[in-house]
Amino acid sequence: MWLANKTATTELFVNENRLVEQVQLVQPLGKVQLSQRLRVEQRWVQKVINNELSDQYRYSTRYRYQLALNIPVSSNKYVPTIALSDELMLQTGKDIVYNNFDQNRIFAGIKQQITPSLAFDFGYMRVYQQKLSGYQYNRNHTIRLFFHWQPDFRKKHSATAP
Repeated sequence: MWLANKTATTELFVNENRLVEQVQLVQPLGKVQLSQRLRVEQRWVQKVINNELSDQYRYSTRYRYQLALNIPVSSNKYVPTIALSDELMLQTGKDIVYNNFDQNRIFAGIKQQITPSLAFDFGYMRVYQQKLSGYQYNRNHTIRLFFHWQPDFRKKHSATAP
């Protein structure tokens, strides 16, 4: 659910359903880790008509590109790294009439490894986002806390002799 419209007397939360495809490339640049992510989302967002939620949904495809850097400050992998990222989002669809820009998210903070498969990001994120009108924008200053869980489902092979 997302906050779609807020007035002095009402707040409307719309439903959104998505299918997501993603490819990510992570590579070292010296001691710095560079990450590039391309994500495509098929989105069905509930329509608001005359400041009322409707049973109708608008379909759009959103393309997201993120460039991120993790900069270590220590050789100990459990000491936080500096995390910087920028994510640009564009959208297409028959209901997208004014422009294709959806939002831009710039993040600066830390990334902390908790276990080999669990980490979190914490810091400041500035979001420049298009409103549902398609020609008005919000600037949000956000404190962000994201958890990253990357389990390894590969079978572990023991090195015992037969």
